[in-house]
Amino acid sequence: MNKKYDWSTSIEEWSSSGLSGSAFCRKHGLPISSFHKAKKRLETKSCGKSTSRPKFLEVTPVLESLDSPAQPTPTLRITSKDGHILEVYL
Repeated sequence: MNKKYDWSTSIEEWSSSGLSGSAFCRKHGLPISSFHKAKKRLETKSCGKSTSRPKFLEVTPVLESLDSPAQPTPTLRITSKDGHILEVYL
């Protein structure tokens, strides 16, 4: 593998492929250790903005209010880092 290999293109292709890093590297004949190093370097370079999908989302439970029983209150609210909100009503 050429030392000047453009990993940013491969990382972008991987992120939209739906494959694991290992499967992507096997499919394209890439060394997995170099893939992980390049991925980490590119994530650091982009000021902490990860190119990979989030592995965990913060979950904040919302307690039901007894003051206004007519208005349903979400039992569970999940907010992603990019501001998307999922509320679950039970």
